[in-house]
Amino acid sequence: MNKLMVAAATALLAAGMCEAQQSSNANAGKTQAPAQQAPAPQAPATQAAPAGPKVPQAKSQEEFKAYQNVMSLQDPVAMDNAATEFATKYPDSELREVMFQQLCTVYDAAGASDKAVELARRTLQINPNNPVALVTLAGNLAEHTKENDLDRNERLDEAIGSANKALGLISNMSLPANYTPQQASQIKDMLRSWSYDAIGMASYMQKAYPAAEEAFTKSADLQKARPNPVTYLRLSLAQDKLEKYTAALASVDQCLASAPKGSPVENLAKQEKERLTKLAAATPNAAAPAK
Repeated sequence: MNKLMVAAATALLAAGMCEAQQSSNANAGKTQAPAQQAPAPQAPATQAAPAGPKVPQAKSQEEFKAYQNVMSLQDPVAMDNAATEFATKYPDSELREVMFQQLCTVYDAAGASDKAVELARRTLQINPNNPVALVTLAGNLAEHTKENDLDRNERLDEAIGSANKALGLISNMSLPANYTPQQASQIKDMLRSWSYDAIGMASYMQKAYPAAEEAFTKSADLQKARPNPVTYLRLSLAQDKLEKYTAALASVDQCLASAPKGSPVENLAKQEKERLTKLAAATPNAAAPAK
């Protein structure tokens, strides 16, 4: 998963959470804007909440203050330790899901794949239908499974299953009420794109190249406004395996058009383009991609 994109999305979601949480302190008991896929947490209610989406709520001021202390930490390890202590002290807290999901995305953005997977699974133990945790789990399993892993097939199958489950949940996920329709659509499309990218990576690792090509194409189509060069490079590699050299060249050109100058992905794309150009020239009917 593209760590810069994860960080950007996490920051946007966290900003919505922060604003909603500040509002909840001033208006305890009222329904608040959702944080990521779940409503933003509230302090203990002093009156009955109106009908609407269930808001994760502390059962005491002490619990809510402890939650705020955890979420204010900047260091992932410190936050992890504090979150574990919180979950031990408040094993039935409704705030655990939001807290573990946030920590999961922090680890993911930092490139700590094993911890991101661990926290995604802890989040899913609380809510198996958390789309952010499902996407994060799928992406890390797909990208960090090695050829010689003993549980390789299980990890790749889990990646595909988690991504497909997320795709079925993203449309109806809640987001902060102050988001514009454009912002909400952008977040959901990014999550869909990451889901398809995870399916593409896992399928490629399984040598299911037609499925990989289809998934990478869907991932790229969802991010045309902000193209991800890595996705186009992966799409090119899948098309290369299918001997669709003309299509692969078009995909690698898309990668080069959006890749930062001098970046590793640009260098890899240049190598792939040189290779594809030779293959296309040496292959009869290369201009017609294989069906």
